[in-house]
Amino acid sequence: MNTIIVYAGASIIAALVLILALILVWKIVQKLFVKIIMLILNSIAGLILLLLLVFVVGVDLPINVATLLITLLFGFAGIGTLLLLHFAGMI
Repeated sequence: MNTIIVYAGASIIAALVLILALILVWKIVQKLFVKIIMLILNSIAGLILLLLLVFVVGVDLPINVATLLITLLFGFAGIGTLLLLHFAGMI
């Protein structure tokens, strides 16, 4: 009879550990998902800003693979860097 109680206690502890592990994994996935969404939104906003600067404001930034890659990877910070490089005469 004591062995049955020990096995039942071990299964309860294992179930609790599994539930805690699942909660931890869920929290990590949620944080990663939020970071990925923020990266995508930042990239889209940077791309919109680049297009506005080039076509509406008239800044003579070249639209090529390099500027698009910088804009999509770094968003607003990438646009700021491209503008600094442009006004310094490096692009």
